Amino acid sequence: VVVAKLPDGASNETVRTQIDRVKQKCGSAFVVFGWSEGDGNASLIAAVTPDLVKKGLKAGDVVKQIAPVIGGGGGGKPDMAQGGGTEAARLPEALRAIAEGLA
Repeated sequence: VVVAKLPDGASNETVRTQIDRVKQKCGSAFVVFGWSEGDGNASLIAAVTPDLVKKGLKAGDVVKQIAPVIGGGGGGKPDMAQGGGTEAARLPEALRAIAEGLA
């Protein structure tokens, strides 16, 4: 499980590249990255390796549950999902909730 806040203003492309690197290095991983857009908005991307999807963990479900913490919504596929919201100040709280929920 890798849950982290990235530097403000990260691009989706950069975040996806980093997620792919983590998944390759770990083999089996659940990754969630969050960052502030710099305009008060926040974004989240979650990714799950195929072995964990088979065990029932779905990135889309996690994003749907946690995006409301940052004042937004989101969703996606079992292996990758994205969300966003208007309350970037609550991003650390959202990431903590993910980490605690998976512990």
